[in-house]
Amino acid sequence: MTTALALLRRWVVEYFNGHNADAARTFIAQDYALSIGDKFNFCVRKNRK
Repeated sequence: MTTALALLRRWVVEYFNGHNADAARTFIAQDYALSIGDKFNFCVRKNRK
């Protein structure tokens, strides 16, 4: 298994399937923020809105 595939598999198992936002923070750059509509916001830094 390649490194990229192992990382992607971990992302899917821990974040998408496990619904674990803390796991996602280990994968995403510190300055990244994701907003989907009005219902979902994910920020790596806890102080961002």
